[in-house]
This record gives sequence, C-alpha cells and structure tokens, in this order.
Amino acid sequence: AAGTIEANLDNYIEAGKAEFVSALAAARSVYADENALQSEVDPAATALLDAMVTLRLKADKSLLEQTMTIAASIDITAYTDETIAAFNAASDNANAVYANEAATQDEVDKAQQDLQAAIDGLKAVETAAETGVSVAGDKTVTTGSGNTKTGESQAAAMAMTTLVLAAAAFALSKKKKR
Repeated sequence: AAGTIEANLDNYIEAGKAEFVSALAAARSVYADENALQSEVDPAATALLDAMVTLRLKADKSLLEQTMTIAASIDITAYTDETIAAFNAASDNANAVYANEAATQDEVDKAQQDLQAAIDGLKAVETAAETGVSVAGDKTVTTGSGNTKTGESQAAAMAMTTLVLAAAAFALSKKKKR
C-alpha cells in the first residue's frame, strides 16, 4: 500500500508528504536490516501507518473549473445589481477555493453549487419595452397581443382594401358585358 501511495504522491496535498516519505524511508531501512528486532520493526510500522493515515487526496476541482469558465463568460451588465452582488460573492469564493490546494472535496462541491446557483439566479434588467413605458407619439410600445408595434397592421389593411376594390371592379366589368 505504501508503494502505491509513493507512486501517486502527486495526487496528495503537500501537508503530510514529507512525513510520509521520511517514515517510508525509515521503514524500508528497518525492512532491509536482516538483524532488526521486533522492537525496531513495530515503531517503524506504526510511524508509516500514521503517516499514511494523515495523507489526504487533492480535491477534484474539474466541475468547479467548468462552472468558473461559464461564469467568466457571462456579461453581468445585463443583470440586476442584487443578483450581480450574489454572483460576484459566489465567484470570489469559488476562485478562493479553487486556489486553495488544501480545500476539501466538500468545500469544492459547495463552492461549485453556490456559483451555479448564483448563475441560475441572475435576473435580467427590465427594458422600457418589457415594462410598458410610453414612447413619444404612441400610447404604448406593444400591442394588446404582446407584439411590438411595427406598423405591420397598416400593410395588411392596405392589401385587404386593394383586394376588395379589385373584386368590385371585376364584378362591375362582368355586369357591363352582359
């Protein structure tokens, strides 16, 4: 087990690495001594086990990193001040946790979840069109159906009038020929 840990020592945080390497070297020295007594083996084995127990794997920060990348691409100018403040606080915390090599997996997971919640909680600033603010020369910006007034109803009325007049002219011309 100690050999496996040694081979993957880069996967562990710095705290405890030096103690593990030292205890492993001492245990190997006792192991190599053919004349070692049990009173020498027991303390070396205990020291190595204690060093192995204190080692802690680095937290997996890949999901936090992905969420931070998404957060960095967001244009916060389009959102309300309140939601931007929550977003910035969560983003700052996520950056601090990401930079902390000794962060636990629980801390990393919580920072990622808080940042994702802040992203999901961003609320867009309402524009004049969304609030129904009056525009000069018009009573409202939108029609009753929620569509923006663009004048398309005038074109439809003009087409209908032309069609009715053409039908009337056709009918009159047929009547005169009889």
